[in-house]
Amino acid sequence: MWESNPPGPLTKPRTVLKTAEHTSTHSLPIYYVRVGELPVTSGEMGADVFEESLRLPIGILEALPVASSQDRGYPFPQLVPTGLIDEREFGAVVLDNPFLRVTVVPGLGGRILRVYDKRTSAEILPVREALLAVAGGPRGAMLPDGIQFRLGPEDRLNALGSVAFQLDPAQAEEEDAGVWLSESAMCRGLSWHLRISVPPDRAEIHVLARVLNRTDSGLSYNAGLTLDQSSWGAESPRGEVVFARDSVLSRFADVAVLGPRQVDSWSVKLAPVSGLSGSTSLAGALEVGSNLRIQVTRPFPGAKVLLLTATDETLEAPLDLYPELIKEVPFNGPSPKAVVVRDSAGVEVLRWPSVALGAKAVPPYAELEVSAFSMGTRHLAFASHAIEALAAKDFATADAEFEQALLYNGDDPLLWWAKAVTQRKLGVETELVELPNAHYLAPLEPALRAEAFLSQSSHQGREGNPLVKSLSPEDLIEVACLLLEHRLPDEATRWINEALRHHDLAMLHYLQADMLMEGTRMATEAAQHVMLGGRAQVPPYPWRAVELAALSRLHGRFPEDAALAALVRL
Repeated sequence: MWESNPPGPLTKPRTVLKTAEHTSTHSLPIYYVRVGELPVTSGEMGADVFEESLRLPIGILEALPVASSQDRGYPFPQLVPTGLIDEREFGAVVLDNPFLRVTVVPGLGGRILRVYDKRTSAEILPVREALLAVAGGPRGAMLPDGIQFRLGPEDRLNALGSVAFQLDPAQAEEEDAGVWLSESAMCRGLSWHLRISVPPDRAEIHVLARVLNRTDSGLSYNAGLTLDQSSWGAESPRGEVVFARDSVLSRFADVAVLGPRQVDSWSVKLAPVSGLSGSTSLAGALEVGSNLRIQVTRPFPGAKVLLLTATDETLEAPLDLYPELIKEVPFNGPSPKAVVVRDSAGVEVLRWPSVALGAKAVPPYAELEVSAFSMGTRHLAFASHAIEALAAKDFATADAEFEQALLYNGDDPLLWWAKAVTQRKLGVETELVELPNAHYLAPLEPALRAEAFLSQSSHQGREGNPLVKSLSPEDLIEVACLLLEHRLPDEATRWINEALRHHDLAMLHYLQADMLMEGTRMATEAAQHVMLGGRAQVPPYPWRAVELAALSRLHGRFPEDAALAALVRL
């Protein structure tokens, strides 16, 4: 309770709260809040990541036949709810610390499906009896559950499919534990890596995103997270993200253009709020009702609360805050006009009332982010020169040109990969710089798995290579197209031959047939691949420039082939 006669000497507050209605400055006696015994903090801190299985009731969707490349969801089919519900088992990744348990489901687009707040035994995200899709999104059906990663104003095409993932455990007690999620071939030219982690000593979720435009033209882009703003506090280091409409934490307020081979990196920290309404920040939440309620994400011993009363008096009192408890303080009188909580150094950590993130005036750092986002195409020119040198098997020149490209776009993992391939051709050790840099920037990039395979002896056993076995059909085609884009037909042929041992994909046969027709006189072998392509698996459907050009040329050579004609008609 608030008391006017606290023990110890009284002092006057150094700062008076100001609001639009109250701008006068006069000091009043400090009031003392009795908080009782200090809560016991968690004795054992630490963060962990592990896998487990989930059985989830989920609505069954029907995939319609792909009719045209003009469909909004192409190359994926449109989806229609069947009305049926079935219980399915999903693999899940759990991030755990003393305060939170976060469940990520890679098989549902990599979304965060559950966030359990141990401090209050509360589920932060709504938990429904069954996961049921609703109408919307580019494919006609979308799942509104959880926190999911977006690349634009709508759900990703593969928001209901599987994504690649890799655990990233803490290496020491003071480090965070996380998981990397990634898609390289499912987003029409964009690939992304997302690291979700929890620190060992805070009730926070940290998100790091890296998005790459894999093409040589600009693409519409505005990455973000679907998030109910009322349940979360959020902070981005340089104003990199803002809350936009429809409860989406977006990279920009409006859609931007991600330049050719441009990488966009951003991060955000999220703090869940357990049932409090009012003001939120990364430090916690502050609710003013019949009493004052405060929840913090990390300890604030020696904090101070300042209160502007209805009669324009400013009250100040010390307050020790810990994340294990929601602090409740009753008022002796009407609710205040404003409340501020400051840490022991006097830095403001919570304020009520507050303005929502994204509705504030754009901070200077955010203006810098927007102005620094665009980039030139100098790196593309050097990369193009390098690729021409690769085609001529002039690997020394290609290496020098890739080096110049990296000077202007050093965060492009595919440039580091291409330089590593070139240096392998030169017989140079690439383990010291090129490949480690590429793995650091994009640890789940399938081209890196391909380079590990291509670096091995070409004499393989009867069994398929384990480095290739775990890649998806889309990734297998993506790598083949990358190798062809970089004018490396020998590597592409070896890759396609290995990939076909794992998945009999129509597009792989067609790419091989096109290489045989264009680069050799092996027309019989090309015709054989065209025939096999007509019997092989479709989808994945073609959308890349390399695929479309190959199909067009083959259709000109084999106009009577019905399977080729059907793909060209798309």
